[in-house]
Amino acid sequence: ALLFKRMITARMEKQRWEKIFSHTPCFLLFVAEKNEPSYWIKLGELFQRFALTATKYGLSHSHVNMPCEENTVRRKLMMMLNLQDKTPLLLIRLGYSSPMPYSYRRALNEVIINLTPEK
Repeated sequence: ALLFKRMITARMEKQRWEKIFSHTPCFLLFVAEKNEPSYWIKLGELFQRFALTATKYGLSHSHVNMPCEENTVRRKLMMMLNLQDKTPLLLIRLGYSSPMPYSYRRALNEVIINLTPEK
């Protein structure tokens, strides 16, 4: 954390986000009717269907979490969009992009531990 604070400044982060926003053709905001767990789950299921459909059509998507996670920013977002009692939970970037490399995957036998006692 200390290294991160010294390497990343607020100005650098602002510039990074300005570049991201200027190169993103579309943003989607997923909003829950009520700020309750059952509505969060429904919204998550809706997002999952959306993400699978977007992927099917070759669209890339990524989360922009901070506006929905940071209370002061969330309240400003709610006021700016006149959401009243609805809760913004997910802000998603959507567009076409170059493929990203896949995450490294270990072989199954490297991660499965046999817990049965030997005879």
